[in-house]
Amino acid sequence: MGLIVGSLDALGGHVGVNLCGGEIGVTEHFLHATQICPGIEHVRGVTMPQLVWRECGVQAAGVAAMEASAPLRTKLQAKGYRACQSFDELGDERFGAVALLNVLDRCDDPKGLLELAIRRLLPGGLLLIATALPYCDRVYEGRAGKVNANRPPKRPLILQPATLRCASHLGRHGFEKHTAAFAAAAFSSLPLRLPAWTRLPYLCMG
Repeated sequence: MGLIVGSLDALGGHVGVNLCGGEIGVTEHFLHATQICPGIEHVRGVTMPQLVWRECGVQAAGVAAMEASAPLRTKLQAKGYRACQSFDELGDERFGAVALLNVLDRCDDPKGLLELAIRRLLPGGLLLIATALPYCDRVYEGRAGKVNANRPPKRPLILQPATLRCASHLGRHGFEKHTAAFAAAAFSSLPLRLPAWTRLPYLCMG
């Protein structure tokens, strides 16, 4: 699960940085994409938390990473980040940015997760979402590689037409139709405005 939020008062407001599944490189890409710290680069002998603090004023302790995996939480904490398992561990804290990267199609209640994320945003905050299309929602349980370790979510998004869900490819509907159907199912009735979107190839080890 990759929901990462952070706050930064040094820039005159709150901003967010992103980290996903213990991969530190995602953090710098998120900083660059949101123009929080566009010039950040790796420096030999300097850890990423130290570099973010030095270049952007973001201290690692001010970045919260929500992660379901206990080993990955340990890995995140070792890098200096706050790692938590649920929103409850964050108290009443609110943030300037929340990133949900390839997580809506892997949770039981994607609309509920979106609502929780929005409630954690400061006014004018940024919500960054990434999902694979065609949209195909499955919840994975148990050890990696376990047979039949996935199931449908308990409260799935309802895409229209239903044939778009878990299609083998974009097909005759095309990218635009799949995008519109996902957006309508996920964002209807939510107080969101779409300032930008992009299309990228989906690469994974699966």
